[in-house]
Amino acid sequence: MISIDTLILGCGWAGISAAYHLLRKGVKDVVCVDGDTAPGGLMKTVELNGFIFDIGSSHIIFSSNESTLEEILSFLGSNVIKHYRETFVYLHNIFVPYPLENCLYVLPPSLRAEILTSFIESLSELAKSPSRKPRNLEKNFRYYFGRGANRDLP
Repeated sequence: MISIDTLILGCGWAGISAAYHLLRKGVKDVVCVDGDTAPGGLMKTVELNGFIFDIGSSHIIFSSNESTLEEILSFLGSNVIKHYRETFVYLHNIFVPYPLENCLYVLPPSLRAEILTSFIESLSELAKSPSRKPRNLEKNFRYYFGRGANRDLP
């Protein structure tokens, strides 16, 4: 019979991190098990036909908490590539930094008010009929973001 102090289900970042911290605190016999053949959970690297892909939610490694970020990156050793994204949404003839919902402050106050009002109206409509699904990308934009952010659409 095997004696295990702690069994962790799932070898994604959360499971591996939990095992790491438990071992650092002196817990013996920590075992991580996963339904997949390789660790990583939603964040892993796979090789396919000689090409290497990072799949899943690797973008979540962005953190404003420096100690957490340093700890996550320490697990990867030298296997880290840093990218600095500078992305914009072109909205009403203005380049708005991405993500749009965090950067509406760059828009004129009247346009901000229009966009926020229509967004709240859209949320209200969504609440009335949550099973309704948009049929195309334009309707998806209008459905989830309101008419204010999409008034340039035909």
